[in-house]
Amino acid sequence: MPLINIEHGSLASSEVMNDNFEYLDNRITTVAGNLTSATSSINSSIASMNSTFTQQNESIMSDISDLAEYAQAIRNDFDSQNNAPDYTHPVSLTFSQGKTIDYNGWLYIAIILSGTNLKRHVKINGSDVCYAKSGSDGGSFGNGCTMTRVSVGDVINITDNSGSNTTSGTTVTLIKYKFKGGQ
Repeated sequence: MPLINIEHGSLASSEVMNDNFEYLDNRITTVAGNLTSATSSINSSIASMNSTFTQQNESIMSDISDLAEYAQAIRNDFDSQNNAPDYTHPVSLTFSQGKTIDYNGWLYIAIILSGTNLKRHVKINGSDVCYAKSGSDGGSFGNGCTMTRVSVGDVINITDNSGSNTTSGTTVTLIKYKFKGGQ
C-alpha cells in the first residue's frame, strides 16, 4: 500500500496515519534488511579476501624460506668445492697428439720451440689456449706457457699455422693440478 498524502491543515484519521506509519515502518525494515544483507555480504567478501591473501602470503613466505635454504645449500656446496689449483700435488703428464684429459682440474702447459721460423698452437677441443713462435735470427728459441682449467674428455693437440697437427721442433711440458676441494 502506498503512502497516503495528507494535505496541509487537514485532519487525518488514525487509520490513514497508522497506514502511513506502517508503510514507512515496512520500508525502513526492508531498507535496513537490505543494508544488513549487503553489509554481511561485504564482510563475507572481505573475510574471504583476507583468508586468500593470508594463504597466499604464507605460501610466498614458505617459498622465500625454501629459496633461502636452497641458496644456502648451493653456497655451502660451492664453498666445499674449492676450485683453486692444488699446487702441493703436481703430477707430470706425457704429451701425445690427441691426448684426452682424464680428470677435472688445472693443466699447466709449456712449449719450447727449438727451430727457426716455427709457429705452434696448443689447442684444447680445437680452441687455442697457448701460442709460441721462434725467430729467424740463428735459430732463436720461442716459448709459451699457460695454466688452464680442463675437464674429463678434453682433447689436446699442437698444430702449426696451417692447422696441421705437428710437434716437430717442439718440447711440451704438461703438469696436472687437481682442485683443492677435490676432483
